[in-house]
Amino acid sequence: MKQKKILMIAYYFPPFGGVPVQRTIKFVKYLPKYGWHPLVLTVRDGYDHFHPNDPSLINKIPDEVEVIRTREIGTIARVVKFLNRKTKKGTNKTSKKALFTKKILKLRKLLYNTLWFPDEKNSWAPSTFIKGLRLLAKEDISIIYVSGYPWSAFLVGNFLSMLGGVPLILDFRDAWTLNPRKLWDNWLHRLWEGVVLRQASKAIFATNTMRKDYIDRYPWIEKEKFITITNGYDHDDFNHSRLKKRVDDKLLITFTGTFNDNVPPSDIDQSPYYFLQGLSKLFKEKNVSSIIRVYFVGDFGKNNETFVKEMGLENVVELKGHVSHDKSLQYQAEADLLLLVIYTCERSKSVLTGKLFEYIGARKPILALVPEGEAKDLIVKDRLGITVDPRDIDGIKDSILDFYEKWKDNKLKFEENNNVFEKYEMRVLTKKLVDVIEEAFN
Repeated sequence: MKQKKILMIAYYFPPFGGVPVQRTIKFVKYLPKYGWHPLVLTVRDGYDHFHPNDPSLINKIPDEVEVIRTREIGTIARVVKFLNRKTKKGTNKTSKKALFTKKILKLRKLLYNTLWFPDEKNSWAPSTFIKGLRLLAKEDISIIYVSGYPWSAFLVGNFLSMLGGVPLILDFRDAWTLNPRKLWDNWLHRLWEGVVLRQASKAIFATNTMRKDYIDRYPWIEKEKFITITNGYDHDDFNHSRLKKRVDDKLLITFTGTFNDNVPPSDIDQSPYYFLQGLSKLFKEKNVSSIIRVYFVGDFGKNNETFVKEMGLENVVELKGHVSHDKSLQYQAEADLLLLVIYTCERSKSVLTGKLFEYIGARKPILALVPEGEAKDLIVKDRLGITVDPRDIDGIKDSILDFYEKWKDNKLKFEENNNVFEKYEMRVLTKKLVDVIEEAFN
């Protein structure tokens, strides 16, 4: 049977690394198994200061998938890099550098409503739109799928859908105007968000809370258009016969991911600060520092390194730095306990990070420092570990001790729940996407 073609517009695609890439690349991997042939329209030489490149992910792109790359406008891209570097250099909030950082952030927010509307990736939009028009003219494309952020990709998909008469599916990995960062919540962004939602045949959201929030924000749009498809994990990534097992006489706690370089946290800033405080307090009360190790895998931030030293945790905490996705999975497989951090902020109830689903795939207990919301509900419901308020230092200390006692008694095990593994597996989630595509196509 001849496969139908789907044009997939995604700025974040290998060699980009990090969480934003995983959702799209797994959909791309499994769509052909359901009769859909992806043509991926993505960026050439893109830049993002939170998500470094991972060239190893290029090998995960199936050979039959066509990848078309377009360029950003160079001058604008260089300005973005400069401002992001300046932002990242901010240190303590009371320092002069931090004040400079706040000014840079204000400038960026102003630019999001003017030269950078709707986001700093908009210099990629013109060449992508032109290439998209050529593909619509050349190829028999049945569906346009767009992954956001960036929101400029949504605008490209919107106009391609209008001009080409091809159904449009928007995939909100994150919220646009309802984003906790509040960078885009004003009348101009809400206007264009409403426009693209009107044009779309379907809008997919990564969490149920996000879907409900959007139904409330746009009551004049039929709610049947809004669908939830969570992130997930790929069973092939967790071939446990391939992943090495660790033999050690210490409890190993591992975090994989990126921390923002701001401490203590405020608003949506993520930080290991309170976890480190809980760990330090435990060591002062119990003589267990020689039996516990902590790995932070990924970008950690200079400020956070300083706090490790100030709390006297250098002999316990090891910083592994940025690694490939496969190496990150290996660290997860070797761990006894996996650490998840989502800090309290407005609308944090809708945060359901892709990292959580990788942790599920690793089948290891989770210490989740999370506020009230979907992440906590999922962990509690599916018995995946212990949840603690992100700023509850005593609660964090007690939870680490509880896990340590279970580990010491050889009782620290992940509770097997095959239903959990099945419903969050990317093959299953891609089938849900295909059902949405088929409905939009027909």
